[in-house]
Amino acid sequence: MELILEDILALCAGKQEDGTAMAGSSISVFGVAFNKTPLIKQEITFTQSLEIHAAGGCITVSIDFKKGPEFYRTAKICMDWLKNPKGTLIYTMIPMVLEGKISVLLQNLVYCDFYEKKNGVVRLILAFDNNETRLFGSDNIDYENIKSLVDSEFKQKQQDLDDDLERYLEEKAKYENELFKINALGDMDILDIDKTEEENPHNRPGVKFGDEEEDGEGYE
Repeated sequence: MELILEDILALCAGKQEDGTAMAGSSISVFGVAFNKTPLIKQEITFTQSLEIHAAGGCITVSIDFKKGPEFYRTAKICMDWLKNPKGTLIYTMIPMVLEGKISVLLQNLVYCDFYEKKNGVVRLILAFDNNETRLFGSDNIDYENIKSLVDSEFKQKQQDLDDDLERYLEEKAKYENELFKINALGDMDILDIDKTEEENPHNRPGVKFGDEEEDGEGYE
């Protein structure tokens, strides 16, 4: 059985049931030493959950960091490499459920940007040439087990989406019902005021009472 990249990426994105990331990540910049051996010039590892989108020749990875040293260092490594692409930058993702047996290697970084979200969270967005994406695995890979894990993960995510939609529809119906009640009560208040004003004889035009005076004289 041949490994399908999309199946492995499905095991890298999002969070596990305990809230931890589905995959561990590292960004490394490799150079070459004087003796022609590979040399890691810069490297950072992190365990934030990932949002992954792959389409055609592009694959993007979005990572939410707390605004702090880990984010700044990760962003600096990527932006410095884009400005001066010496050596080779590789983004490595290792799906936790596969216990390190398979790694996804993203190469040829083409885009790096970020924006601030709420509560001190910063989203870093990285884009790579998907034609350069590689899978690296050990020899003792259980392909059937991987396929089973992918199917299970897909079903769980689909169930989560269905549950979220059901909660949304219930909350929407509850909100609309409350809004209807508020509007109905408001209409009743307006009707009561109009009825009171209509039944009050003092509000009728052309009607005079004994305690009212006109030109100093009262009417009975």
